[in-house]
Amino acid sequence: MTALQQAVKCLAAAGLRIAVAETSAGGRLSAALTALPGSSAWFDCGTVDYSYPARLRVPGVQEADLQREGAVSAWAVRVLCEAMLERSDAGLVMAESFVVGPAGGNAEKPVGSGFLAWQLRGSAPLVRACQFAGDRDAVFRQIVDEALAGIPKIVESLQGTDASS
Repeated sequence: MTALQQAVKCLAAAGLRIAVAETSAGGRLSAALTALPGSSAWFDCGTVDYSYPARLRVPGVQEADLQREGAVSAWAVRVLCEAMLERSDAGLVMAESFVVGPAGGNAEKPVGSGFLAWQLRGSAPLVRACQFAGDRDAVFRQIVDEALAGIPKIVESLQGTDASS
């Protein structure tokens, strides 16, 4: 079973809909989640805030915070999750922010580095730092694969709770 199939199976079993806040992936997560027929049962909405000015328009983002923390940071994906929880009716939200290259990396944040976050409504976000290898397309594939693989893990953490919100 693929990561997408496992993610969708977990979302459906838990009665959850997901909303996605994307930056670097440019809509690839939303595209993956809506690739299967019946996706309206588990997919609520998605946003792509790719440019720096677009990120400044995300609710909860102040320019001073963005400059201090960085567009590719644990802080950034937490804020993106919170914004998606406010914007959507989804019970689970997911966010990503990466340096995808080929340029733009540095010693502190090399190409392929970034953060993924998943957050259940009413819970704290789970944030994961990642370092992926390869060219731009390889980094995109790894972002999508890792993001989808995280969905069953967070949904399974609901054991014994009501996941339908």
